[in-house]
Amino acid sequence: MTELDREANVLGALSLVLTDQGRVGAGPTMGAGLARVEGMLIGSTDSDYTLRVAEVIDIRGAVSRWSAETVTLQRSWVGNAYERRLSKSRTYLLASALTVGVVAFIASRTLFGSSGPFVENPPGGGGGQQ
Repeated sequence: MTELDREANVLGALSLVLTDQGRVGAGPTMGAGLARVEGMLIGSTDSDYTLRVAEVIDIRGAVSRWSAETVTLQRSWVGNAYERRLSKSRTYLLASALTVGVVAFIASRTLFGSSGPFVENPPGGGGGQQ
């Protein structure tokens, strides 16, 4: 098992770039002219990868979404395998921006939402008795 396989088993997300042999071999089950297969790695051996496919990209660049069907691809069909990870710095930046937005929203409602206590019957309204 390679280092990529060990990491992908923990994180799961892979992008597999197919060779010419892989395009021909995967054609009957996945469609003709595939360039790349992306999904979650659910198992691997010395001879193949088993994925839950999220999307496939053909040689023209057209993307087709899949609904996590399980597919096994031979390792000999794969030219390159890339692990897909979230960027830690972008994730922290997004989380910080969302936190600031929520705090600003709450603060604006607290500051501008009310100008004082609610008075149900204000004085001087006049009435039936004088």
